[in-house]
Amino acid sequence: MLENDNSEKMSITARKSFGIFFISISVAIIVGSLFSEIIELIKLHHIFHFIAWTFIFGIIMTILIIKYKRIFSLIRNRMKTSMKWPLSAKIINGLCWTIPFLLIPLFPSIYQFLILAGIGLGNLSTFLLTQKYSNIKNYEQFIVGILSILFIPLAIYIDNSLLSSQNIAIIISRLMIAISYGIGGIFALVSKY
Repeated sequence: MLENDNSEKMSITARKSFGIFFISISVAIIVGSLFSEIIELIKLHHIFHFIAWTFIFGIIMTILIIKYKRIFSLIRNRMKTSMKWPLSAKIINGLCWTIPFLLIPLFPSIYQFLILAGIGLGNLSTFLLTQKYSNIKNYEQFIVGILSILFIPLAIYIDNSLLSSQNIAIIISRLMIAISYGIGGIFALVSKY
């Protein structure tokens, strides 16, 4: 009984760690989007987008590591469960995460939809496979995945709208990703499952 209680406490702690991690990703995306917009407005070279995004994610992850020292070891331990999956499951999960991102160079004009698809399919496949092979229900990953997928038609509508420019459509797509991670993170922090 004591072992089961400790396992449940570790599961709750890992879920809350994912919640904090997902909210940190959401904040980084929002801040990165703001900096990207500033870079566009003052017409800096495109390399500054890469620098800004790298710097912002680096700072936020560093703060996360300093403030929550155990967070990455808990996340890593939860992710290690996928090492025990069958090879076919690992391949499916890897393809769900990578194919949309690999398609970006071939279809750069729709990259914002491909990113939503990659995040959606990746999180959904990880949720389903973790549930099936590790008996862990990462509902926060399901939320991020399903919201990302559901946002694609809205993002396409906004992109094709007469009221929207490509730049606005890209910003809105980034905000959709941030909202997906934010809602998934909040769910992980407040849920009792």
